[in-house]
Amino acid sequence: YLQNPELDHSDVVGTAADLLLAGIDTTSYASAFLLYHVARHPEVQQRLHAEARRVLPDPDQPLSADALRTDITYTRAVLKESLRLNPISVGVGRVLNQDTVLSGYFVPKGTTVVTQNMIACRLEQHFPDPLLFQPDRWLQQRNALNPYLVLPFGHGMRACIARRLAEQN
Repeated sequence: YLQNPELDHSDVVGTAADLLLAGIDTTSYASAFLLYHVARHPEVQQRLHAEARRVLPDPDQPLSADALRTDITYTRAVLKESLRLNPISVGVGRVLNQDTVLSGYFVPKGTTVVTQNMIACRLEQHFPDPLLFQPDRWLQQRNALNPYLVLPFGHGMRACIARRLAEQN
């Protein structure tokens, strides 16, 4: 990028700093809450350990990309549940491009509207016992959730740039 004459050096350095800082903040936040929830639930620890032993039977072998591509369904469910309760992004904000009515209230064009991830993901209408840490809820057959309900990293152009890094961490 530094060889592209159309890019300013300070923009390249700024973008690199954003990626680094966002990656550190996002992964540490996601990891901290994941460890918090797992530490409070020994049964979850046991199931994660069993899944890890199945995927990585020889502890002396290095972790490979192939091992991560295997079926780690429970591990993914634990991560999803942790991010549901403690999303990285507070909400998704947008400026309305037309007048609209939301829950019976008139909201004029040009108003910034912010959805609240943590609130939406803690509503009984979407998740039974919403305040409980229950990774199994992601393993059960259930009615499809609205894809815009659980957005722990935000959405669209303003989504967290370190999402993949946090998920892989």
